[in-house]
Amino acid sequence: MRVAQLIAFAFGGFGHVVTFGILLAGFSIPGLVFGLMPRWVCWVGLVLAAICILSYFSMIFPAASILLPLGRFPGYLWLIAAGFTLPKRRRGAEEQATT
Repeated sequence: MRVAQLIAFAFGGFGHVVTFGILLAGFSIPGLVFGLMPRWVCWVGLVLAAICILSYFSMIFPAASILLPLGRFPGYLWLIAAGFTLPKRRRGAEEQATT
């Protein structure tokens, strides 16, 4: 039973948060490079992504488990903020549609 509990924690704990951090970085980096979102939103996303990825150490050091909720819950709020700040259309989409 203990093995099943550890596997469930791995997939629901740091397994979820680490991949969630990769998702946050995947939105933040192109948003920063291409100017799709405000710079501060991108940098907050990158900081949250780093926290999420560092939560992987909770597998080895139980004291690092505090990083799990610190990355997960603000990350969800960041996704909502990023959704509101993303542009509705790509730049140049009107030009491509007319040609």
